[in-house]
Amino acid sequence: RGEGAIYPFHIRARAALLCGFDAVIELPYPWSCSGARDFAFGAVSLAKGIGAEKIVFGSESGDTELLKRAARNLSSDSFNALLSERVLSNKGERYAEIREKLYLEMYGEALPVSANDTLGIEYIISIGDSGITPVAYKRIKNSSASDIREDIYKKDSPFEKDNMPTEVKEIFSDAKPFNKEKFSLAVISYLRLADIDSKNLYGMPDGLLQRIVSAAKSENDVDALIEKV
Repeated sequence: RGEGAIYPFHIRARAALLCGFDAVIELPYPWSCSGARDFAFGAVSLAKGIGAEKIVFGSESGDTELLKRAARNLSSDSFNALLSERVLSNKGERYAEIREKLYLEMYGEALPVSANDTLGIEYIISIGDSGITPVAYKRIKNSSASDIREDIYKKDSPFEKDNMPTEVKEIFSDAKPFNKEKFSLAVISYLRLADIDSKNLYGMPDGLLQRIVSAAKSENDVDALIEKV
């Protein structure tokens, strides 16, 4: 989401351990800040490295077979060859829209495009034939991570609610959340002062860096900067 974790990693790791986890392994930068494909590659590489037998991930559909089928279809040579042709001949249309239309046309079902289904497909592609079993776990509509973050910033502590494990209430009640104001100051200052070359930024589209740097000259916080860009 483009901002720091709500609490430091050692606090979140401790909470997980107190609630029954055996270990917490951090996905390092740059994988943790990459798009779905590179994020999944980094995560699956870690899972392979520790000898994992399964990867269980949250998913809007909760349909492992659907996502496995999508991963297989998206990886096919025939699909990607035709997709390249369509992209070149439809330059005014968004890549994602072209891909979804072609997928429906070729396979007779809609491509799962929700955020966590998309990431799940990339996990499965990265897993390949390694022997790890992917398991999609259906996400149930409840308080979202964004809702909980807003509660924390408004001092409406979610840590007193019934679904908060008693083992960790004290940890979070005493912890200081991520400081958005200091983050904004650091980011805006960097963008105004640093000499950044877009050629050295992986995945940066042409022209976007210039828009970001330009917006930083007139905006004083990251949210406003993003809106302007």
